[in-house]
Amino acid sequence: MNTSPRLGVGWSTHFDRPWPMRILYRRLRYAYRAPSLFIEQMVGAGATIAFLRFDERLRAEDLDGTQRALADAVDFLYLSTHGETKSAAYKVSLHGSDWSPASSGIGAAGPVVAVFDTCDLVDFSEANWMEPWAQGVGTALRLILGFAGPATVNQSASLRGTAFAENLQRGIPIAPSWLSAVQQTRLPQTDRAIAIAIGDDEDDAEYILHRSTLSDPLPPRTAVTPLIKAEVCP
Repeated sequence: MNTSPRLGVGWSTHFDRPWPMRILYRRLRYAYRAPSLFIEQMVGAGATIAFLRFDERLRAEDLDGTQRALADAVDFLYLSTHGETKSAAYKVSLHGSDWSPASSGIGAAGPVVAVFDTCDLVDFSEANWMEPWAQGVGTALRLILGFAGPATVNQSASLRGTAFAENLQRGIPIAPSWLSAVQQTRLPQTDRAIAIAIGDDEDDAEYILHRSTLSDPLPPRTAVTPLIKAEVCP
């Protein structure tokens, strides 16, 4: 990682599903805003865009390795869409199909940081919530950011995209930058941001969770079994 990271960004605002299921996939009018604001701020400071895909152009087969693995070529992945966790398995809903990042082996070569700006990245009611991340991700992925529960998607809450980038550019560590950005822009008592560090051991995970910055490279893990640590904003 460096102060000029490669960004992979995508969002889904509408969803192509069979009629009986469409009520579960409501349109997300403002899903574009947080990632777009993040891009604007980061590119202005020297970051580069490796890919930008949205709606019908953002496809699961381009993320899971079926046709390509776009996320392998980036340092930061930022996706905004619907998300859910069932039986400890997290998936994002794209325009035409769903993608389960952990089961597809995200992190084989990249990204280093994945931001899932969706609802329900984790479900703490599941005792084994960390197992898919510990068992399914590649060694390049060191930090996962998202929400423990619902995520508000509207004009004001989506300002977290700008706040996150600004915090990073001030030299604030990556995970605290996300947690603080959500706190800065959320409605009262809603939107619990979460940061999940994937380390070689407890000290490594602790460092990633509290001290790693844009200017602090995070090399791939070396341990066979990762150590997972998480922090949720109050």
